[in-house]
This record gives sequence, structure tokens and C-alpha cells, in this order.
Amino acid sequence: MSVSVRNPRVDLIRGAAAPVRWLGTHSCELYLFHLIVLGLLRTALPRSEVVSDQKLILLVAFLALSALISAAVARWFADPLNRLTGRSPSRTGLPTLDAG
Repeated sequence: MSVSVRNPRVDLIRGAAAPVRWLGTHSCELYLFHLIVLGLLRTALPRSEVVSDQKLILLVAFLALSALISAAVARWFADPLNRLTGRSPSRTGLPTLDAG
């Protein structure tokens, strides 16, 4: 007989680690595409036209747009190619925590 007890602290840590895990999983796509997003934003909004009040909003927009494009590239390009070539979704080879 096996009894499974859920630990709320472990659930909290797993929940808090989810964004970091996502960043680690999509680090290649983020690295490659953040420069494209930055270039597009700098072209659309030259530095001379941006006032200091807008900088925080632009930073949040830059981060969100970079994450969105990276997720799209991973979903519709990188992950299908990894499945096609037989590569593991875990790019690090390190053991992962099971979901439950």
C-alpha cells in the first residue's frame, strides 16, 4: 500500500520555478530573437523620441514581445524539428521534477 502526501511547500516552489524553467527551456530562442525585437523597437521608436516616462513600458513590451516570439518559434519551428530529428525536449539532459 502506497500513500502519497502532497507537500504545499513543494507545490509553491514548483510554481515559483515555472518561469525560470520556461526561460531555461526557451533560452536559445530568446537569445536569437531578442535582438530582432530590440532592432524593430529601436527602428520604430528612435531613442531621441522616447521620453523617460515611456522607458519602463517599453522594457515590459520588449520582454513580453521577445517571450511571445520565442514561444511561437519554439512551438511551430524548433519543437517540431526536435521531434522530427528525435532529439529530447529536455535539452540539458538533467533529470526533471515529475508533475505529481
